[in-house]
Amino acid sequence: MEATNNRNKEILVGSHVRYSGTGSAGEVLEIRSDDKGLWAKVDTTQLWYNSRYLELMDKDEYMKIKSR
Repeated sequence: MEATNNRNKEILVGSHVRYSGTGSAGEVLEIRSDDKGLWAKVDTTQLWYNSRYLELMDKDEYMKIKSR
């Protein structure tokens, strides 16, 4: 299964993402869907985020945040 964000960018398991609401960043562990949308579980928070509110990050950008 794949999800897309609000810019129609594909989000896959293993993608590095940032939640636009809080700036939380992490790696996508799982993707699921329900009647309210597509959801991605992020490793750093163990929370599910609606894919519409996730921004894709490149690996270098993600590593800078992770090393803080």
